[in-house]
This record gives sequence, C-alpha cells and structure tokens, in this order.
Amino acid sequence: MDSDDMGLHGAERPISDSCVPGSFQHALVMSQVKALALVAAYLQRAGIVSVPEFGQTLGILAVSAADRNGIEGDILGVWAGTIIESAEQ
Repeated sequence: MDSDDMGLHGAERPISDSCVPGSFQHALVMSQVKALALVAAYLQRAGIVSVPEFGQTLGILAVSAADRNGIEGDILGVWAGTIIESAEQ
C-alpha cells in the first residue's frame, strides 16, 4: 500500500470532510502549516532536527491526537504531510 492509499503519509485514516469545512478554515490551516514549515527549515539549518524528521514526528503526534480528537488529528496530519512534501522539493 503506498502513502496515497494510506492518507496523511502513514496515518491509516483518510482526511475527514470536517477538517476543512470552509475557505477561511482552509486558509487558516494552510497559513499555519506554512509558518510551521518555516520553523522546521530554521531548525534544520541550526542542526537541531531535519525537516523530514520534524514532519515524521508531527505525523506520529497526529496519529496519537486522532485517538482523542479526530479533527485535531486530521489537521496535524495535513501539517505533517505538507512538511514532509516540502522537504522532498
């Protein structure tokens, strides 16, 4: 099974429709992940943690958070996937 089949780069649940209900909420989530990707880049530049490792750790947090709150897990999963993809570019 490839990562597209699993969704969220390893999380075994697809993104729910409630994760991005409207354009404002979508813009909010995406602006936050861009800021987080910038932080990840600075952490990598400082030699603290690589961007892929940061994204993978965030993915683990997403799976853990999803046990208590699916929407939070979905948002963290989107963030993790976006950061991992940014490291591949």
